[in-house]
Amino acid sequence: MNTKLTILHIEDSPAYASLVRQYLSEITAFSCHCIQRDTLAAALSEIARQMPDLILLDPGLPDARDLEAIHQLRALAPEVPLVFLTGHDDEELAAKAL
Repeated sequence: MNTKLTILHIEDSPAYASLVRQYLSEITAFSCHCIQRDTLAAALSEIARQMPDLILLDPGLPDARDLEAIHQLRALAPEVPLVFLTGHDDEELAAKAL
């Protein structure tokens, strides 16, 4: 069975977005189509157009900070798994995100 997953990666850093695309391209267990958007507004528009199988979220977006993005994404895509990706060492924010 060759499953193809649609992954929505919401990241405003081109370098990090490229790194995630590289990691995803190395997966051999399944194939995936990665859609990258650099703002929450663009991501919400993408979700309205096509529901992804997985959302990867950078919490430091220019148009949404921290948990605001999670709340808006959950409202539009409540059943889609969401992975909160951050390079910051903020345990309080991580606990709130959970």
